[in-house]
Amino acid sequence: MTRIVFIRHGEVHPRWRGHCYGDADLGLGSRGRAQSRHAANAIALWIRDQADDVPLLSSDLRRTRYLAGLLEKITGLRATLDPALRERNFGAWEKKSWDAIYAETGDAMDGMIAEPATWSPPGGETTFAMRDRVLRALDGHLRHRPAAAVVVGHGGPIAAVRGTAAGAPVPQWPDLVPGHGEWLPHEWSPQTER
Repeated sequence: MTRIVFIRHGEVHPRWRGHCYGDADLGLGSRGRAQSRHAANAIALWIRDQADDVPLLSSDLRRTRYLAGLLEKITGLRATLDPALRERNFGAWEKKSWDAIYAETGDAMDGMIAEPATWSPPGGETTFAMRDRVLRALDGHLRHRPAAAVVVGHGGPIAAVRGTAAGAPVPQWPDLVPGHGEWLPHEWSPQTER
């Protein structure tokens, strides 16, 4: 069993509020940078309390790299940046406002929850494809079973991992999305994640 601390990136620049962004590489606003600094300082203390080396994993997008970079400076750890830990690819919806998407498609976006294995935004990925991508990446990085690890990531993937581990139905996953800059402990055991 590996004790993972999942940390969600800070808030993106306010210009993108109300917009769909998944694997679009957006920067943080001043509030998001402050959230990241707060999270990095708190998690650095947790890392120092661990008996063994702690792998530091992160999505490779700017909003997660910022927090991972702060952790590198504070702790001396080196982050492993992995594109497989990115947020869902929303395809043609990337950077569009949610209002515009709703105006174009009505309630089609409900397919992400109602049909997680088969429905995707145009050119994007299904809910289960996103989940499986992230689970495979974590399996690969944690195959040596470290006692503890830190993962800087995104709301959707964190919720998918937590929901899968808990056996929660997909409609409950949105409730498992942490707030921006929030960190959550998670017991990782690949045999129980699927």
